[in-house]
Amino acid sequence: MNHADKLLNAYRFGAIGLSALHISAFTYMIFFVDWLGWDIIEPLTFSITTFYTLLAMRFYRKFNKDRSQDTIKQRLREWVLRPHNIVELRILQSKLAQ
Repeated sequence: MNHADKLLNAYRFGAIGLSALHISAFTYMIFFVDWLGWDIIEPLTFSITTFYTLLAMRFYRKFNKDRSQDTIKQRLREWVLRPHNIVELRILQSKLAQ
């Protein structure tokens, strides 16, 4: 398994974990915390849901219209290999300058 596949798996499990944490935290706050009334919880849930929507819009704009798993893997591979390409380019430029 290469580094891009590991990043994709980390992204998947991170998204699932964040969703589970979000649901369980709000469930706890709504049903088990007495001093948190709906006048506090409603704006909080609305704000966080709006933030998630903005993050999702940013994600979809970044990966354009094609959001398949293969496209995301390819973008992650490019992102992982980019620093290595820059280093190789600098080495090549220094060799050409000599």
